[in-house]
Amino acid sequence: MLPQDALRREAEQRLTALATLAAAAESGGEPVDPAAGECVVAVVAAFDPADFVRACRDFAHALARPAVAAWCANFTRTVFLAGEPANLAVRHPADQVAAGGAIAWYGPCPAAATAGVGRLLRPFRGPVRLAAGLELPIEPRPVPDAAPTGAYTLIVDVSDLAVEEFMIHVNHSVAESTFTGALPPGAALTLRTVANAEFDAGQSEYRRIAVDRADPGRLRCYAALTRSG
Repeated sequence: MLPQDALRREAEQRLTALATLAAAAESGGEPVDPAAGECVVAVVAAFDPADFVRACRDFAHALARPAVAAWCANFTRTVFLAGEPANLAVRHPADQVAAGGAIAWYGPCPAAATAGVGRLLRPFRGPVRLAAGLELPIEPRPVPDAAPTGAYTLIVDVSDLAVEEFMIHVNHSVAESTFTGALPPGAALTLRTVANAEFDAGQSEYRRIAVDRADPGRLRCYAALTRSG
């Protein structure tokens, strides 16, 4: 199990990596103002864990460099709202809609740009907690002429984790793994849910570390991306 000082170092490294990504992605374009607070809004009609991971991956891969810069400057912050994307399509057309139509993505953009959507909808709250023991394959994203990139597993510790918290941690994990190259384009991905996981140092391509909701004085590793093939 990773000690608190190791978790703290990795959390600091994440902030540095995101700042570097923001600076690199904005090169050749308009400078990113971190104070602008650009974030993403996702409108979710129905939750399926595998579909959700797929939607996060596809959204992150489709972003242009300036959008990556703006989002990384605000630490890939995302707000999840409960709603039916089809009902918003005319008045509030989304920037991206996931395959199947269950998730609509807006941004990255300043909060004012999505204020109308936010006034219409409430934050997403899942009806149940996720069970441990899920092993769900996510088909690779088609990438023309791409060489094989191996297989990866996203392991999520779902102990005491509500569905909306799962969404937050998984979205951060998938987006940041995509932007840093830890999760290559076209990679096969499997979602695995576990309880009370211990993520050992050196065994992961990426780890999602945040404040432990059950003990705010401590950090917790909520997810890890490992290469499995």
